[in-house]
Amino acid sequence: MAQRTARWRQNLQNANQNTPPPSSPAPQQLSLWEWLKTVWGWIAAAIGVFTFIIGQLADLSQIGLTKDSLSQVILSFLILVILGFILLYIYYLLFIKKIMRLRRFAQIILPFISLGIAVASYSFLVPILLVFKPTVQAEDKNATAYIKSGDVSYGKGELDKAIQDYTKAIDLDQKDADAYRHRGVAYTKKGDNDKAIEDYNKALDLNPKLSVAYNAYNNRGYAYQLKGNYDLAIQDYNKAIYLDQKDAAAYNNRGYALAEKGDYDLALQDLNTSLDLSPRANTYHSRGYTYTKKGELDKALQDFNNALKLDSEFAYAYHGIGQVYKRKGETASAIAAFKRALQLTKDQTMRQELEKWLKELGVQP
Repeated sequence: MAQRTARWRQNLQNANQNTPPPSSPAPQQLSLWEWLKTVWGWIAAAIGVFTFIIGQLADLSQIGLTKDSLSQVILSFLILVILGFILLYIYYLLFIKKIMRLRRFAQIILPFISLGIAVASYSFLVPILLVFKPTVQAEDKNATAYIKSGDVSYGKGELDKAIQDYTKAIDLDQKDADAYRHRGVAYTKKGDNDKAIEDYNKALDLNPKLSVAYNAYNNRGYAYQLKGNYDLAIQDYNKAIYLDQKDAAAYNNRGYALAEKGDYDLALQDLNTSLDLSPRANTYHSRGYTYTKKGELDKALQDFNNALKLDSEFAYAYHGIGQVYKRKGETASAIAAFKRALQLTKDQTMRQELEKWLKELGVQP
């Protein structure tokens, strides 16, 4: 009996020695659905939906609820949802399922990464939709929508179509000062300065004090300037600057008009102020033009080159450089600048002037 008990104890001891120590349970993988059920996932989803709804309501308040605008909203939302699920699944595979040590980090951070990418995707998507569907043919389109459609056409250089849309906006709301101002800008771009001035007058009659006013004064002044009526132009620029003393464009335009009148010192004061407020290529060109008329050619050349640093394809800057070299007697440099300006410009008046100068210098354009 004692031998039997001793043998049983020996066998039990041997069995315990051969039994491997219990291992810790393998970490359980977190499924995609389990991750989505976490509080951070729901917060991210709620923020994304809230942001989308607010953005769409803001857009619809401007363009009006039409079949096309509603289809744009639905298309944007569907694309956003598809992108969101694709991104979530990619992040799930890369971080949660494959690298278990980063599971908690990914669970907290990835909703915000996905939200940021989704918002960025939506912000990128809307302009694309506006480019491919810039106009709406619906009968119930409101005045603001026609203004936006006209702005798209204006940006493409389709001035006649832009004017048509602005006119439709005015037909729908004859008290919309902004519609008159936009149409005036299109008329100015088209070269019909008389009609432009009529529209600016109407815009100012409707809205003499609000934010549209200084733009209308500035724009009307520019139309007067193009007609060669510098005194009326300067009067309008004075009003624009009175309403907004930080309007760099108004200072630039008034400076250019003063230079045309021969008031070079006053012109330079305005142009310096404009550059202090906002350094822009066209203002450097205006100051270079003033220096050219004043006979300070080196300063003019420096300003034209500064304009090219801001816009390397600014035809007016090459036009000015050619004028400086022509006056200095440096024919080869003048020809090179005039040729480059001719390549870049679409302004027919400038093209005719450049071709004339090149012929004078013995070069066939």
